[in-house]
Amino acid sequence: MGFLGGPQMPERLALPARVVDIVSEIQRLVFEMYDHYIERAGYGWKSSEGALTIELGTYFDRAEDGSMPSPSISIYSYIFDLSGRGGRTHYFDNPRVALAAVREAHAREMRTATCPTCESDIEAGTECRWCLDG
Repeated sequence: MGFLGGPQMPERLALPARVVDIVSEIQRLVFEMYDHYIERAGYGWKSSEGALTIELGTYFDRAEDGSMPSPSISIYSYIFDLSGRGGRTHYFDNPRVALAAVREAHAREMRTATCPTCESDIEAGTECRWCLDG
């Protein structure tokens, strides 16, 4: 028994393989987005871009059998709005939700180019509407 009669801490941290796979995929996609962005835009980032945090829960989150809930994920991004809520740190209740959001942002970024005239973001393969209007 743990403190206050709660379940004991497991002797070894064990993340399910599916969570490790999801987190690895998230990190790969995020890094690809930054590679693409920096190559096309070349500026505007912060030093913590792409930091990924896994929150495993607190002492009080444990179930009676000692198991923990699915970990939550946060990703710092000044450049990309991963959560659709703005801000710099984007919080997700579980890895699957984070992966879906990152896949959507990744697809959007990979379709984006920079207008050589005004440096606006445009859809790759299209003409800039700002430059066409002027």
